[in-house]
Amino acid sequence: MDVQKTVSLSFGEVPFTLRHNARRKRVSIVVTAEGRLEVRAPPGYDLASARTFLRSEEAWIGRRFGRSLLMTPEVPVPEDGAALPVGSEEITLRFHPSRRGRVRRVGQELWVPESARETSEQLLSSLERWYRKQAALLLKKRLDHWADRMQLSFGRLAIRSQKTRWGSCSAKGNINLNWRLLLMPEPVQDYVVVHELAHRVHMDHSPRFWALVARYLPDYAERKAVLKTFQPPL
Repeated sequence: MDVQKTVSLSFGEVPFTLRHNARRKRVSIVVTAEGRLEVRAPPGYDLASARTFLRSEEAWIGRRFGRSLLMTPEVPVPEDGAALPVGSEEITLRFHPSRRGRVRRVGQELWVPESARETSEQLLSSLERWYRKQAALLLKKRLDHWADRMQLSFGRLAIRSQKTRWGSCSAKGNINLNWRLLLMPEPVQDYVVVHELAHRVHMDHSPRFWALVARYLPDYAERKAVLKTFQPPL
């Protein structure tokens, strides 16, 4: 069974997961694909030992993660009946009695198999996969819409899971958008999309760049301000 706790390091309370594996002989620290910290250990390895081990590796942890990310509070796990944002609307989370199957939307409800709630990490991972698929469809529509209005082209769209960026545009014209934008109202999504498309003309944040953004979104500063205070619910 996975145990989710925190450890006190010199730069703050750091969340971590203690994961036991019957086949494991040694203890190690692992950084997951989602950027989470895990201690993987043989059965019987306790929390006190895990915290001691993490403190002995504090310098490595600080270099690997960066202090600001480590001090970010853990994301709350949604319960049955929770309202989940999808752009400017909300849908209701419902756990389906089926032990198998995929996460799917049925009307104004999001059905999640009961098996997906065995651990909080598994549930959040299942929800993220669903949101990423939806983002690939819905954010692509917003990107196409604004590219047409601005008479600009772009290369490919990639849906990412950056911790500190909402989007980016490469010199080749490829655009990355964070799937968490789908948790935000459509006007805020549009700000990020227009922002990245404007980089197809100005690869900087010069006055000319902001003038181009303002041409299409005169209230861009208000939309931008929402991003700075946004706390993702997932």
